[in-house]
Amino acid sequence: NISNRRILLLCIIGVLFFSMPAAGICRIVEIGRASKDLYPNTRRVALTFEIHGSKKAVSEAVQIWLRMPLAGGSYQFLRTIECPEDFQMEPRPKGAGLVSRLRIGDLGPYEKQRVSLRFELGISSSPVPIPLNDPVPYLSKDGTIETDHPLVRKRAKGLMRENDYETAKAICQWIRKNIRYSGYRGTVRGALFALKERKGDCTEFACLFAALCRANNIPARVISGYLCKDCTILKSSNYHNWAEFYWEGAWHIVDPQRGIFDSDGDKYIAFAVYSDQADSPVGAFKRYSLKGQTEGIKVKWP
Repeated sequence: NISNRRILLLCIIGVLFFSMPAAGICRIVEIGRASKDLYPNTRRVALTFEIHGSKKAVSEAVQIWLRMPLAGGSYQFLRTIECPEDFQMEPRPKGAGLVSRLRIGDLGPYEKQRVSLRFELGISSSPVPIPLNDPVPYLSKDGTIETDHPLVRKRAKGLMRENDYETAKAICQWIRKNIRYSGYRGTVRGALFALKERKGDCTEFACLFAALCRANNIPARVISGYLCKDCTILKSSNYHNWAEFYWEGAWHIVDPQRGIFDSDGDKYIAFAVYSDQADSPVGAFKRYSLKGQTEGIKVKWP
């Protein structure tokens, strides 16, 4: 009847509306291909935000630099990015990941621009083997990973076990038991702070794990990204730092703040490997940075 036809028509219109690409998405960039046997699951997630102009004057030549998901890792492989036309990517050294530059141009007072990026990733629930050709960067002191400090070395020695895997597990358990989560802080205080003060946020937990592993000659690194079990939109509240250690040919995930050890790797989407030595226009532990006339400009995330 007519009523049922109207309902069907409204349903079709709704499906078409919600499946339309967000404003500004113009092209699909293929990043790479990997065997579906290695990364058998597919995840599609979006990163959406608004840039708000200054209240006083026109902001000229505005650019935003953003981190992209890691192109390849033990748990993920970046297949494609849907992005605006004026969008440039460049790899960073030491496997730190991809960053992108998006030219916003001139932004008038109170003007808003919405940006949407969509990513398709291959996901593995267990670590995929990856060769570690140069372990030195993951065994050395690096900024807030103070591996060479006497207090770090003393604590690391007391946590040594019969093999690297059990040592890493003991480190995770000790941090979980002895370091108190003190809430998010905008400043990075590092491993030594967490060890001395016995508190910190996810960054300090991850840095301390990496420092203690490295002091025990176990390659380890700190990862920035999103903790996102089922979400399709990457929100600010999902942003997180965790760690990985290298054992038997693969990077194994550890989230000492949450007590996760070598599991749930498919619930994390990695965007960056922290290194104080990597020259990044975004900066360490940051999601983005603005360039140009940026006074008064705000970036708002969902």
